[in-house]
Amino acid sequence: MSAVLNHTLGVIYDDHRYKYMIYELLKLGYLINVLGAPELQSHENLIILNNGEELPDKLTAVILPVRGLEGDYSGISRWSNKKWCFKADYWDKNEESSKYISVIQKQKINMQSILLNNDEVYANKNAVLTAEGSIAALMEVSEQSLRGTCSYVLGYGRCGKALARLLEGFNVNVTVVARRAASCSEAWRDGFRVIDYFSFAKEIQRADSIFNTVPALILCECVLRKMSKKTIIIDIASKPGGTDFEIADQLGIRAMLLPGIPGKYAPETAGKIMAECIHNLI
Repeated sequence: MSAVLNHTLGVIYDDHRYKYMIYELLKLGYLINVLGAPELQSHENLIILNNGEELPDKLTAVILPVRGLEGDYSGISRWSNKKWCFKADYWDKNEESSKYISVIQKQKINMQSILLNNDEVYANKNAVLTAEGSIAALMEVSEQSLRGTCSYVLGYGRCGKALARLLEGFNVNVTVVARRAASCSEAWRDGFRVIDYFSFAKEIQRADSIFNTVPALILCECVLRKMSKKTIIIDIASKPGGTDFEIADQLGIRAMLLPGIPGKYAPETAGKIMAECIHNLI
């Protein structure tokens, strides 16, 4: 990545991957205005802001929190759990001069958008980090070795593929559960056992672990009641996930919704991947 001059960014600090993203962008010569940051190493191109109204106009881009802006166009930092409010017309006033950068969600503002997850390189690298963190989360709570256990991966998109491949590397007996014919065919081609959701519900008692990547209510009450209480559910789908967590809790089944996994389990790598993508897309 080559050095950059005359580019000024705003950052609404979110989780710890943002720290490493900021350091990487500073190395490239960006001037950065940060809201809600922890104690960062001082740098001549780093400006720490105390409130949202200090965010300058006409920035090259504003990097939003992972989950984007709230309904009132404020930003919330997960690191500080603080809400940042901006001048009433900030987003409209800068629609022609600035861009906003978001991981997934397109915002209801008029500024030009850069969605990182639309970039194939970023999305694929982030999926691997998500898969690694998901398996780490399982290992933290499971009393079994992964080797020889039965794991079901629901969905075969980027994260589902990364999960299946990594689990296979641990000698886990992996079954991919998918609906679309193309996904089933692809998983079969990749060497995995593949079943549909109807068959999954019939054999769910076999599962030692379930990884859900589908943002729809797949693990509903009728499915959960057929499940062993020893089964562990790792749900990485977008909120509210694909699990009835209230029923799972009532049944004594351990089910975890894990948003923002790369920022929790691999913040340095995740931040560097963000910086690389942002630099290439601006």
